[in-house]
Amino acid sequence: MRRRRLLIAAVVIAAVVLLGVFVIIPFIQDTFTPPIVGLPTATSGGTSLQARYTQTALAKQPAATGSETPTPAAKKAP
Repeated sequence: MRRRRLLIAAVVIAAVVLLGVFVIIPFIQDTFTPPIVGLPTATSGGTSLQARYTQTALAKQPAATGSETPTPAAKKAP
């Protein structure tokens, strides 16, 4: 009986630690991390993975001089 209690206690402690590592710690980090300014919305520029990646990369770049916003994944005419 004592061995069973010890095993249950170890499982409960492991579950609490894993919950903290995978849920609580990332939540705390996200709370104190400032958002990326200029991150595009989900509907702008299409829903392809390449377009979203390009938009995110452009939003992370330091602001260039000028007011023109670059367009992601623009195809050049041949």
